[in-house]
Amino acid sequence: MVAGSGLESRFPRRYPDGRQTNQERISLTDAASIGGALGATKAAFDLAKTFVDIRDAAKLQTVRLELLNLLVEAQEAQSALIAEKRQLEERVHQLEAWDGEKERYQLQDMGNGCVAYALKPESAGADPAHSLCANCYSQGRKSILVPFYISMGSASALQCHVCGSEMVIKGVDGREAGRIAMKMTPTKATFGRGARI
Repeated sequence: MVAGSGLESRFPRRYPDGRQTNQERISLTDAASIGGALGATKAAFDLAKTFVDIRDAAKLQTVRLELLNLLVEAQEAQSALIAEKRQLEERVHQLEAWDGEKERYQLQDMGNGCVAYALKPESAGADPAHSLCANCYSQGRKSILVPFYISMGSASALQCHVCGSEMVIKGVDGREAGRIAMKMTPTKATFGRGARI
């Protein structure tokens, strides 16, 4: 080979028996080392990519769980709103029905200064004459007053079984008179012919 011809770089020198020269050994060793290093680097890169994929999958799973929780909360809120809407619609329906119903009644003096809402004669139709509690009427409830008699004072009264109000419309409530008399008597009362209790 001709020195300086550039052929030496393309064709390495060999010994006559075919063995490689040191220069050729170094270049093959370097190529093997570089190849091994590249292989190890690729394996490390693939491993790092796998770790990133695993981390991304874990993050994705976390995001999915958070999203599912948000969806469940949104569905619960929607269900609550639907139930509230249904209740409000029912209440509006009740108020509209009450507005029509309360037009059938007028405030009337029942006696002894007591007032109640009595059924108007022109609105009676097939309904019997009756009166509604003024307290319940003002709160949007239809509560029919029930007549009863107080035996001690021979009084007639009306009672609401919803709010518990009572009104004496005729006579004197003997129960009240008895309570007042008990408050006014001394601690020892006498009955009949001087007998003491």
